[in-house]
Amino acid sequence: MPTHREHLAEQAPTEVVERLVDLACLAPSIHNTQPWRWRYDGARLVLEADLTRRLLAEDPRGRNLTLVRGAALHHLEFAARAMGWETDVLLLPPGRGPAVLAEVLVGRVARRTAVRADLDLLRTRCTDRRRFTAWPVPDSQPARACAGWRSAGAPVPRA
Repeated sequence: MPTHREHLAEQAPTEVVERLVDLACLAPSIHNTQPWRWRYDGARLVLEADLTRRLLAEDPRGRNLTLVRGAALHHLEFAARAMGWETDVLLLPPGRGPAVLAEVLVGRVARRTAVRADLDLLRTRCTDRRRFTAWPVPDSQPARACAGWRSAGAPVPRA
């Protein structure tokens, strides 16, 4: 196992990893195809594409396939933090092939309190399948969204 992962003193038990994967699978995906597969070897969790669920006609280059796997990975990381665990993510691990998006180690250095409200957010997410409209977006809305993303640690490009 790579040395960059050795900082996590306590490895999450299998039951925790299974719960995290269940929560990660609540992530949105194109037409709810959930084109991902999670594999766990007792130490590493691997997120890869389930190519049998890929929509070739709608996503010929696999862009949406990558985006939805990223959403599932984000849900896993968010759920881990909410449950008091940490993730160490290796994106596009070398030698693993193009279907593998990430390898994840779940563990922690010290115990943290779980945040129940954050877990509830994952369970209450819903998809709005209505078509986009021409309704104007208030000028303040994009700035508020970017501020929220920045406070959560997401990189947001400046206009």
